[in-house]
Amino acid sequence: MNYKKVFGYCVLAFSVLGAATIFNYAPYRDPGFKKIDLPDKFNGIKSVRVGDVNNDGIKDIYCLDKDGVYCIQNKGNGKFLPKSLLLKKEGLEDFDVRDMNLDGLEDIIARNKEEGIIIWINPLKNQKLKTN
Repeated sequence: MNYKKVFGYCVLAFSVLGAATIFNYAPYRDPGFKKIDLPDKFNGIKSVRVGDVNNDGIKDIYCLDKDGVYCIQNKGNGKFLPKSLLLKKEGLEDFDVRDMNLDGLEDIIARNKEEGIIIWINPLKNQKLKTN
């Protein structure tokens, strides 16, 4: 029997006790995701997060690069505003966005070698970011 023709493809796995198990998987099918081009190009992005920077209910994109944390605001219709530098701080190694002071706005939590963990509180109150 040719498993490839019957099942798409197979994976043969061995348990700790040595018993073999065959897992059957269907062949890959493209789900049809649509690519959206962003208005700006980045060089050397270290990490990306998703959050709502201005509390408008629409998820925006946060990016960390060598200069600091940028935001690309989502207009909600598949289009994005040009990137804005939210936090200019060189040497950040990682970051996340969470509402640390429970004001409904997502703040930035980051770390670097010199200072360890740093928290910046979001000053916006339903305002648009200034774009570069």
